[in-house]
Amino acid sequence: MAKSSNKHQANRYLVLLLSAFVTALSAQWLSVSGYAENMKPLLVIASSVVFLFGPLLYFYVKSLTLSAAKVRLFGMLHIVPFCCYLALIIYAAFFSTAELKIVTNESLSNYSAAQLLLPLLKLAHVISYTVVCLVLLIRYARRIKHSFSNIDNINLLWLRNLVIGFILFESALIAALLFDLRAFAITSNADTILSFVLVLLIFMTGFYGMHQPAILEAPFEFETSARNNSDNSIAAQNDARIAGPKNLRTEDISMISNKLEALKSQRIYLDRFLNLQTLSDLVGVSQHKMSEYLNSHIGMTFYEYVNKARIEDAKQRLIDSQQSILDIALDVGFNNKATFNKAFKSFESATPSEFRCRNKAQAR
Repeated sequence: MAKSSNKHQANRYLVLLLSAFVTALSAQWLSVSGYAENMKPLLVIASSVVFLFGPLLYFYVKSLTLSAAKVRLFGMLHIVPFCCYLALIIYAAFFSTAELKIVTNESLSNYSAAQLLLPLLKLAHVISYTVVCLVLLIRYARRIKHSFSNIDNINLLWLRNLVIGFILFESALIAALLFDLRAFAITSNADTILSFVLVLLIFMTGFYGMHQPAILEAPFEFETSARNNSDNSIAAQNDARIAGPKNLRTEDISMISNKLEALKSQRIYLDRFLNLQTLSDLVGVSQHKMSEYLNSHIGMTFYEYVNKARIEDAKQRLIDSQQSILDIALDVGFNNKATFNKAFKSFESATPSEFRCRNKAQAR
């Protein structure tokens, strides 16, 4: 139920973010088409929504990566810059024609030094949020390896790459503002090129975002206290839960070790949907204790522990059978050949094909 709720919440933020993008592009179109004076109300709103890019992207990423992410009263402070800028541009639009030209002229080729302040303020606002989103996604990518054995559909790699793309795009805009584009003879094409890149990023965000499955399936990892909603607090709580309480007794360690060996002999790792909660239930300990055992006594995350067992099984199959590499990958619990190859190489410093060829050569 919580998983579905978070998915719906994330989709709402995604729709709002895409709407803000489209609205901002309409401001660009109004500026270059000559209709700005005739459509002041729309231009006022469209020129202001840039200050919503960062908060909406942040809320979207937060709702995907942290189950406690809910926008409460404190979170509304994120839209204060938007409100302030909207008030400024309303004044400029209806009371000061000269100032309107300064705040609504978005063409890169028309900025003077005096007009750089507001565009740079917009970009600084957006890029600061984008960097925070990248940090959240990097932390999330580390955390899920403590709870899941297959992360292909939940690692949000597409979103991390898009966020990096947005950072590069924003950096290009800053460079275009700070450096004289005429020196590179690309002034007339700069707006068109950057607008095309933005449209491409928007399309990819919408396409992948709508196809992203719900991912919050591990109560142990993602539950957080409702009493504290700051991101640093949420991340710290998650990290503490992953590490687990430092109180494993000798008999606990012995019992967990014996049960894990028994489960490994039953080849439980062949279940591609195996997660920390399922393994903990089978062993009969809490997820905290299981996570601590794997981290402190095995020196691996849950993801590494399960996939190492899968790789050991795959090695034997590569030597003893004529199965295709794809069939072996699927049989031992991987979702696809690419993930299998990557995991295999991380443990064996060779691809499955190289490993098979090497062992065949040694057997001759």
